[in-house]
Amino acid sequence: MNDTTILIDSSIQHQRSLQRANRGVDDLLESGASILQSLREQRDRLTGTRNRLSGIFGSLRLSNTTMKYIEKRLKEDKYILYGGMAVTILVIIIVMIYFS
Repeated sequence: MNDTTILIDSSIQHQRSLQRANRGVDDLLESGASILQSLREQRDRLTGTRNRLSGIFGSLRLSNTTMKYIEKRLKEDKYILYGGMAVTILVIIIVMIYFS
């Protein structure tokens, strides 16, 4: 009878060990599924961020082109301003000489 008890105890221990291993594998599978879900969410977030950045860079490119036109216009306006000031001073000098 003692031999039977030892065999049953060994089988029970073996069964418990298999149950623990099964729970461990289930936990690993659950953890892996959670990690995969997290990676999918991160991919979606990064895709959205990339699309927004692409839009921002597109508008910045347009803004850079616009800024170049504005800078070119500012240079042209500066030349017109200085030319107008020079002509005005020249006219003032000619009027002062003519009336003196």
